Parts: sequence; structure tokens; C-alpha cells
Amino acid sequence: MRKRWEEVFSSLPGLVGYEIAELSMIVGEDMAFTHSFNRTSAPLPTGQQIGSWVRWTASFRKIAGQWLLVHEQVSVPVDVQTGKALLDLKP
Repeated sequence: MRKRWEEVFSSLPGLVGYEIAELSMIVGEDMAFTHSFNRTSAPLPTGQQIGSWVRWTASFRKIAGQWLLVHEQVSVPVDVQTGKALLDLKP
């Protein structure tokens, strides 16, 4: 995962912004669940600024005293009539 993000960041000419909104966590003895709305923004090589909000969901498990990510999902809402992703929504 780290290698993929390094490839993405190295292809962008400027700073990448990252915002987290409405973070929710439920933590048990050895399992944890979290979800939030996250926005990534960055300039393209053309100078155009891009960014959109997504919903992030993740599950963690405590194994041998260490919290490890065991499941992650990123999703966007879809307009059911057109089948297109709605990338301009805000939390």
C-alpha cells in the first residue's frame, strides 16, 4: 500500500491536502472499527486543483499487542438513476 501511495504522490507537482471529517471509532479489547469522510486534494501537473470527498471505513485487530489494519474500504455515493459517482458532495 505504501508503494502505491508513493507512486501517486511522486506524480503530483505540489503538496497533497488531506482532511478528515466526522470521524467515528468503536474500540473493543482486540477489535476496532472506524469510519469517516476524507478529502484528498492536490494540484495536477497542468495546474488544475483536484479533490473530492470519499467515505472511509476500516477495521483493525489487535494481534500480539499490535493494532493491525485487517479491512479497508473507500467508497463514494452513487446516483441510482444515472449510475454515476457523486464526487462533488461534502459531509
